[in-house]
Amino acid sequence: MIRFIKDINLRLKLLSVLVVLTFLYGFYIDFFEGPKPIHEWRKADCLSITYNYMKGEPFFEPKTNLILENGNRNAVSEFPIIYFLMGKLWSVIGQNEFLYRLLGFSLLFLGIILFATVIQYYLKSQKYTIIFSVFMFSSPILIGYAHNFIPNPISFALTLIAGFFVFQFLQNNKLYGLIGFFVFSTLAILIKITSILVFMSFIGAFIFYELFNNYYFWRKYKIKISLLSGSFILTLALVAAWYYYAIYYNTKYDSHLFSTTIRPIWEIPAEKRNEIFWHIINTMINYAYHRVIVFALIIFGVFALFSGSINAFLKWLIVMSIGALFSYFILWYWVFDVHDYYLIEILFVFNVLFFIFLYKINSFFSFLDLKKINLALYIFIIFVVLHAYTCSWVRFSANPKLIVNNIFLKKRDIDTWRWFNYDYGINLKKLQNKSDEIKKIIQPSDTILCLRDYSPNVHLYTLGRIGYSKFLYNGYSDREAIVDAYKRGARYVVFLGNEEERAKIPYSDYVAYQYERIYIFDLKPYKQIQ
Repeated sequence: MIRFIKDINLRLKLLSVLVVLTFLYGFYIDFFEGPKPIHEWRKADCLSITYNYMKGEPFFEPKTNLILENGNRNAVSEFPIIYFLMGKLWSVIGQNEFLYRLLGFSLLFLGIILFATVIQYYLKSQKYTIIFSVFMFSSPILIGYAHNFIPNPISFALTLIAGFFVFQFLQNNKLYGLIGFFVFSTLAILIKITSILVFMSFIGAFIFYELFNNYYFWRKYKIKISLLSGSFILTLALVAAWYYYAIYYNTKYDSHLFSTTIRPIWEIPAEKRNEIFWHIINTMINYAYHRVIVFALIIFGVFALFSGSINAFLKWLIVMSIGALFSYFILWYWVFDVHDYYLIEILFVFNVLFFIFLYKINSFFSFLDLKKINLALYIFIIFVVLHAYTCSWVRFSANPKLIVNNIFLKKRDIDTWRWFNYDYGINLKKLQNKSDEIKKIIQPSDTILCLRDYSPNVHLYTLGRIGYSKFLYNGYSDREAIVDAYKRGARYVVFLGNEEERAKIPYSDYVAYQYERIYIFDLKPYKQIQ
């Protein structure tokens, strides 16, 4: 009973801290908006599948708004359970992107708060547990996508929830703990297969610990270990079955919209390999945590391997976690040219290292008194929060007046984000704001060509219509794209640009709609296009 009360007390305190950080980081700025920079491409793909589930597509036949060259719209990658459930909810209450954002954000809150129970058990300190949780919630890349339609943060949150349930099973022998672990670990890996690295790191650490340090651990807990092993083997079987189906499905419909394989370093030319490496070091890693913290934690991890105060299991966990980190970069190296959200999967490495640091903090600083240690921790966590604050406001706000060149971001990074937000403000945001007006002109049965959208689904999803985009016609001239789309049944052309650019577009004489940089051209008046 006392422990239950302590858990409630901790969760209420942590919830209060997370709410304060939510406002500090500026989540409210775009909570009621559609896809915003960056990676609108990936966000719109997720929303497009959700939209088509709202329209009644079967669960095992996900589709997007883009019509592929072969005439199909079928495409799949990760297990679409989130898209399906949200699509069904939309079919009842109407299309609502706020609810989608709220779902991902709420799952992350739930995951952090539940997992804090596990951290509290080992650290024996509410203060250190809250510091750890704030550290976890202050990764710029995590908070940047926490409410942004992309599945990676949802998988991260489900992994934390799975960690909570496996802890309940190991500590209390509760069947619900085993069931919860199976359900949430399976969902986490199905939704983002790269999250398997987290589970494999802990499993690998346990196996090596059992083999080399504590052979009798198996004899003592063989029933629990057997049940957990069986659960995870079943998880792997379900994941394998899904990806077998996903590959089959994409092959059947000749769809190459989503990748269902690794993107390893050895497939990349040497020059491009070096370019990606320096992009990771100079820019991308700073969005996991501040680069100084990242490298300091890795150095600490290496140091801890030779420390007598660290027990064998934690040492194996450090080895497996850092090994997973490097394996991840090697196997998915190509994605790090631009896809920063892939960093979310490896945040657990830094969380593990920081947890071990807190767990053994008194051993490392035995020459200091507790007040000095706590002061240093407070300074550290303030630094982490300020870094997250800077990155989030540059990301979320079109005009972050308080953000200037500082120790957290280089001027080129700030300028890049300002350009992203400026471009969004004059193009996609206008299209989002006027989508209801445009839908009155373009009927649901009309097929469209989005001539200045190089993604598969951003403009198509925004307007709630099926059709074609420049993604399909990359390398085609505007005339060639319009002619081919017209022959495939396109009725309207959606164009974003100024009047001078519009004047150069062929078949643009019949303007059905115009607002600032948005033009809708009607192709029907032309008897023949060629």
